[in-house]
Amino acid sequence: MLSKNVIFEYLIVFASAILVGVTSTKTDYVITFLLMFALILLLLRKKIFLFVAILMNESLFYFVDPNKIPIINILIILVVFFAVISFKIKRKYYFKNAILILLVISIFEVINSYIINGQPLIIGIYAVKSFCLYLFYFYFIDNYKSIDDLQSVEKFIIITGFIASLIYFTQAILYDKMIFLHVDFFNARLGNVRFYTGFTYVIFSFFLTISKIFTQKATKWYFLLIAVFEFISIIFVSQTRNFLIGIIIGLLWIIYIQKKFSKIWFSLAIILFIIIVIYLGDVSLIKLIYSVYLESVDKSGTVGFRIKEIEFYWNQIINHPIFGVGIYSTKFPESYYITGLVHKYYLSDVGIIGFIFQTGLIGFIWLVYFISKIISLIIKVYVKDRDSSLFFSSFMVYCLATIFSTFYFGLLNSIIYITVMISMLEIEYKQLYKKDFNWNIK
Repeated sequence: MLSKNVIFEYLIVFASAILVGVTSTKTDYVITFLLMFALILLLLRKKIFLFVAILMNESLFYFVDPNKIPIINILIILVVFFAVISFKIKRKYYFKNAILILLVISIFEVINSYIINGQPLIIGIYAVKSFCLYLFYFYFIDNYKSIDDLQSVEKFIIITGFIASLIYFTQAILYDKMIFLHVDFFNARLGNVRFYTGFTYVIFSFFLTISKIFTQKATKWYFLLIAVFEFISIIFVSQTRNFLIGIIIGLLWIIYIQKKFSKIWFSLAIILFIIIVIYLGDVSLIKLIYSVYLESVDKSGTVGFRIKEIEFYWNQIINHPIFGVGIYSTKFPESYYITGLVHKYYLSDVGIIGFIFQTGLIGFIWLVYFISKIISLIIKVYVKDRDSSLFFSSFMVYCLATIFSTFYFGLLNSIIYITVMISMLEIEYKQLYKKDFNWNIK
């Protein structure tokens, strides 16, 4: 149990984060700086920056408007600060080279966008700011080293993921009567309002929760209830087909490698659950997935539009295959034409294609290198303890299954969860093999 003093300090940090965002306006730089300084001093006392960072990354579950309050920019500044003070030159970090290479590529693309289309260097640096979130890895590795540390992080992610799904589900139900979240609402595919903002974190929490069902010696039913509710909220609120297809593939992977339950009986239970959800709900999972097939055949709807987007970006890639076209900010007016925004094309819609458009072959090589390092470490953990690898492998399967529509390795709001995953993976490995944190993984 947490002491009253610790709980009070947590509340102070949480309130400080809100105040920083609220006062962060063009006319209030002094107050913003003082609040950030106070926040840093407090965070230095406790290992709670991770918890604050996740809440800031989710804009306090979107009760805060990220378009009006630059809470993500403040988070990036804090991440860089904590990474710098945490980094140990002599320490062996398994993912250090991959992260530093990505930052070098990012700087190169700032120069590349200036050479090709004249984007000012300052604006280019602003455009690549999201990749600085990968530095969060260094803070995590140096502050969360024990199994107890990992368990506290896991509990936080599971609980807050459930809270987030509950908030989003409530907002979807009350949409016409009350709007209390700052998210983009879309017309439903099958009758209900939908939005997908915030569900990256819910899905991250979902796979962690599911893994606990299979790794606990005694099945904790509240894990099952949390996972079921998160899955229902993803279906009924987000109605995002690539989410659902990726989750199904991830669940099939879990069924394949888990050893706690009979694969046959558990597969039947999953099928039964999906049938019940379809029968009781207004949104049909089968219709959502089948619509992907129909739209791809007819080249209509969202899938048809995605095909046009891919064709647009692929033509640009052919012209700049090695280094890509560069990374652009909307603060640069010409970016609307370069990146297709003028046609309502979005790089985030086409997953890995968008990343290759920006960084070319060198970016693709980096991605293969980074993913191969993750998979290699997952295999090492799997060999030693299959249960310990369940979360990491299933979430990676999900990321790879959706890579052509959602690029988790490059999206502003998902990078921090990639860093949390690889940090937990590295710590898990070192704990399993009883290796010192200065030992180099080979």
